Amino acid sequence: MTLKNIFSNLTKYILLNLLVTIIIFFFYLFFTSKSGSVLSWVFLPTALVSTAFMLQFVIFIVLAIIASILPRNKIVYFIFIVAESAFVIFCVVDLFIFRLYNFHFNGMVVNMLTTDGFWDSVSLGFGTWLGAFVIIASVLLIQLLLFTLSTKIHIKKSIVLKVFVLLLCITVFEKFLYAYADIYNKISVTRYSELYPLYQPLTMKGFASNFININKEERIDFNKENSRLDYPKKEIQISDNTSNLPNIVLVAIDGWRFDMLNENVSPNITHFAEKALVFKNHYSGGNASRFGVFSIFYGLHGYYWHTFLNERQSPVFINTLQKLNYNFRIISSTRLTFPEFRKTAFVKIPEYIEDSLPGKDTIYRDANAVKDFVNWHKNYSSNDPFFSFMFLDAPHAKEFPEEFNKFKTEREDPNYLFVNEKNITKLKNAYMNAVLYDDHLIGKLLDYLKKSGSLKDTVVIITADHGEEFYEEGNFGHNSAFTEYQLKVPFVMYIPGRGHEEISYMTSHLDVVPTLMSLLGVKNDPVDYSFGTNMLKETDRDYIVACNWDSCATYDDNYSFVFSFETYKSTFGELYDENYKLIDNETIRQKQTKRVLSIAKDFAHFFK
Repeated sequence: MTLKNIFSNLTKYILLNLLVTIIIFFFYLFFTSKSGSVLSWVFLPTALVSTAFMLQFVIFIVLAIIASILPRNKIVYFIFIVAESAFVIFCVVDLFIFRLYNFHFNGMVVNMLTTDGFWDSVSLGFGTWLGAFVIIASVLLIQLLLFTLSTKIHIKKSIVLKVFVLLLCITVFEKFLYAYADIYNKISVTRYSELYPLYQPLTMKGFASNFININKEERIDFNKENSRLDYPKKEIQISDNTSNLPNIVLVAIDGWRFDMLNENVSPNITHFAEKALVFKNHYSGGNASRFGVFSIFYGLHGYYWHTFLNERQSPVFINTLQKLNYNFRIISSTRLTFPEFRKTAFVKIPEYIEDSLPGKDTIYRDANAVKDFVNWHKNYSSNDPFFSFMFLDAPHAKEFPEEFNKFKTEREDPNYLFVNEKNITKLKNAYMNAVLYDDHLIGKLLDYLKKSGSLKDTVVIITADHGEEFYEEGNFGHNSAFTEYQLKVPFVMYIPGRGHEEISYMTSHLDVVPTLMSLLGVKNDPVDYSFGTNMLKETDRDYIVACNWDSCATYDDNYSFVFSFETYKSTFGELYDENYKLIDNETIRQKQTKRVLSIAKDFAHFFK
């Protein structure tokens, strides 16, 4: 057989399988809510076709390369059939997983299926195994028939070219449609970005910001009738007695890790903590700002971030504050467009955001953040309570004024290309100086609240979005590993009349919303809107869950177990010891896998 004949048969075989893929993808439409928007009805079929086309095109490229390398015999055709059979089986399995859990085949599933002991705790039943056998056998038979058909039919090259151009045009159109929807907050389109497996959306916010204002939160349609989310699970019920609601001030210091709350580095906050609750075993819900802040305001695993962003879904906590007539002041020394907190946590209150503070660098903007709050509060005349969130960035930037160079270091921009364990001291010292500087600014804030008499009716929380590591456990910065230094953060909570207490049981950012909701008189069980619990009540929690862009981890006193929930990162779970060293222990791995089973149920909890 000639290579020309092989490529011709492969092309026809791929086109036939494109039809099969489109048919399978069509069934995803039955497992999601439908929008009446014209845009969604245009996007859904074009995204279906473009995703199927792109996946089959990738398969074509791979198989064409294989065919050009291997000997030209029947083994090549056998590889074609096996490859397409495997892909179709993957699509069918993914369809069943999506129907049950609302997420796609991913590393978490791979980990569970391949871990010894998993099948000891999961019984699928004879009917399930028989169904699986029938599906696999049917796919193999269909693929054999399709390949036989591809060798017998004749399709003109001109027709193939026209089909390819048409599919390419549909793909380009769909990508730009999604980009438009993302820029202009067309939720009827963005909410479906996770519907089809391996779908790749096109976003152009960075490019578009050069020409238009992309902060268009005021134009968002908050009609959630067609949302994929079932959030909250029940309508929020509030106590009738809401006459003495507290003001709430929540301060987050970027990258402030747990061991930096001490007299040496954070003296002002340490002194304030002597009058407050100090949670000594507290963890962020993520190892990066996006997921740490998300876990604070939503009380949910970071896994939900992508869906909530696509849906432009406001947190129940902010919605409840609005119902209670709270006023807001959101102040950040870094823009809240990236990460996209303007389109998530604060999507309903853009008019209360100040994230364009004057100042050439973080040093000035952090100082102006505190000044902004003080000036705003001095002019506050409403009888209604207020909620203020303040986000300070100096430790992330490692910037500080010269007079705060307590931990001696050079004030030059670090060369991150050559950072390693041997030269990390200067950078860590710069970080500590920056923490010291932000502590100084927060000290001014606390002094003002005290002198103005506001502490008598204001809950004050001081914490961090995530930690920061300097090779203590072999990693640098944040978002690089699920280590203690990247996850464990200080948490100081002042409640008027409560007094000082040091709390040692394990708590998480997921507990912040349930705790504050209880102070607001919310009657609902936290399970209606969060995965956290009221942190003022001791729990028997023995591990926390933290997430980043495409992975999550269970973390306890002895182990970290990292798993992926994205299809493109279908790796096995990685088990680390207390020093974050990779280990191989099947007994512990089985225990962690059972935890992942429970987490998988959480991942489906707030989907319809």
